[in-house]
Amino acid sequence: MKFLFYISFTFLLLSCSDVKNKMEDKKYYFEFDEIVHYNIEIEQEQLSKKNRRLGEILMQNVPDSISDTLFLKELDTLSFQMKTLNPDLYDDIGDLFRVKENADSIFAACIPMYRDILVFKKSHKVVGIAKVCFECDLNHIVGAKYNSELFGQNGDYEKLQKLLYQK
Repeated sequence: MKFLFYISFTFLLLSCSDVKNKMEDKKYYFEFDEIVHYNIEIEQEQLSKKNRRLGEILMQNVPDSISDTLFLKELDTLSFQMKTLNPDLYDDIGDLFRVKENADSIFAACIPMYRDILVFKKSHKVVGIAKVCFECDLNHIVGAKYNSELFGQNGDYEKLQKLLYQK
């Protein structure tokens, strides 16, 4: 009987350590303690030559590095709405922005308009930026510690949109 108890106890310990190892194996794009969400409601037809920089931010892969501090200042002056996200959402959002096993590839057939921008910060310092187009399911991610090319698989865009716009 003691032998059966010993075997069961050993199995239980190994199971717990396996769950812990799986958690440690997750490779998150960013280490953060704050997320700021910028959003703008605008249609492509509303962009004008006069506001060329807004068009660049919305439709091109800028910034190219997290050290582009001018980019963040411009968001405030270009009618983007800014809000710091509730820390209760950080685990769920962080779980979306991590390396995952390869799944079905997503191919978009539209030109992205990145109306949603997430700025990930650690100790008030920018560690990552993710621009997202929910219409095309495309993104531009800067500062990720790991390859982020496969971001958005398995319904991640829909999950992220629900998290950002929950009431």
